[in-house]
Amino acid sequence: MVEPVPVRTETDAPAKIPRADAFKPGGALYAFSFPNFRLFFFGQLVSVAGTWMQNVAQQWLVFELTHSAVWLGIVAGSTALPYVLFAFWGGSVADRFPRRSILLCTQSVAMVSALTLATLATNRV
Repeated sequence: MVEPVPVRTETDAPAKIPRADAFKPGGALYAFSFPNFRLFFFGQLVSVAGTWMQNVAQQWLVFELTHSAVWLGIVAGSTALPYVLFAFWGGSVADRFPRRSILLCTQSVAMVSALTLATLATNRV
């Protein structure tokens, strides 16, 4: 006796996974198919999260030490000052020097700044 072969309908077909299309050229996640981009992206993700934690800690520390909204505003406003002062100069530097060297230098300066804040806060200077 011959077993009947089940008939597949469109509803029985496996669902198309849209994620596969996202990794094709022009797809939303195409850049993540490159290992260097993934490394850069997740490194920057950690770095930016750390920068925001540092900003919150710095402003909290200023408020705890001074209990002044004015000083809190001055410190918060001064974090934007380097962006305003060095924007044009930074653009010309980015055009003339290797991007990797610039990233290493700026991230090192940010690290020293964070370590200085941590040292001053823990030693109550």
